[in-house]
Amino acid sequence: AFLRQLFCVAVLVSAALATAHVSKVSEEFEAKPNGQTATARVVMAREGGGADVTCTFVYAVVGGTVEHWVLSIERSGASYTCSVERPGQPSYLYFMHFKGSFEEGAKVTSAQAFDAKGEPLQEGTHFQIAGNTVKSTGGFKNALSKLTFAQ
Repeated sequence: AFLRQLFCVAVLVSAALATAHVSKVSEEFEAKPNGQTATARVVMAREGGGADVTCTFVYAVVGGTVEHWVLSIERSGASYTCSVERPGQPSYLYFMHFKGSFEEGAKVTSAQAFDAKGEPLQEGTHFQIAGNTVKSTGGFKNALSKLTFAQ
């Protein structure tokens, strides 16, 4: 009887894992220091149907060499968080500007940004939230290592 119960539990766990929904989607991109505005985008199917969740990161950088960055969407319950970062090492690029957004118009409820040393940037001074976007302001000092924003 114990082995039968253990087998049933194993089957249920396997079935749950096979039908589990993706909770994180990531796309790698190359940040090229050519001063041109570039766009990175990642898309995740919305839990329960409806329009897909799309995160977009628009930026322009100069200086240094090409760097590999990652743009991700992560779902936690009914909330979605986008993050963009250069994983595992600091960035040496000079960001002329940046803007993160949810394409379907979902409102950004919170955001965090960090400079090349990992120090937090200040909302209102270095970046601002407006509707479905978070973007750099005139007080932004051109160093960015990570940006996260949530709906």
